[in-house]
Amino acid sequence: YIMQHKFNPQPKPQKKVKVKDNYYWWKLRRNSALKSIEKNKKREQKDKEFYQSLYDNLVKNNNLFCENCGKRLTQYPKSDTDFHKKIRFYFHHILPKSRYKHLRYKIENICVLCKSCHSKAESAISYPKMNIYQKLEEIKERLK
Repeated sequence: YIMQHKFNPQPKPQKKVKVKDNYYWWKLRRNSALKSIEKNKKREQKDKEFYQSLYDNLVKNNNLFCENCGKRLTQYPKSDTDFHKKIRFYFHHILPKSRYKHLRYKIENICVLCKSCHSKAESAISYPKMNIYQKLEEIKERLK
């Protein structure tokens, strides 16, 4: 008995030869890190512009006071090299920008505080003792 063999016109696909790249994972991590750095630079620039506009508005309206203790906030010249680092501490995000990314640049989510009151607002122990605690909690409920 002779078995008849069908002719297959399509040859078997050849196995792909893996090219060994010893630096594959390193390149992947590097590219990811570079993208992250670029994204952070853009966000930092947008933050600077946002805080600058808030600060300019406060100075223009002569309303540079802490909302909690009423202390007058220092007015810095824009020529100061650390200008943006100094003024960003005046603006407290009521709902954290890490969890509520869509509220990062919303004026309704910003509270003007001095450095001392800002650190209290960031502290779980001191926060409920603040004068404007109830106001901030109402704003949180409204924004959620």
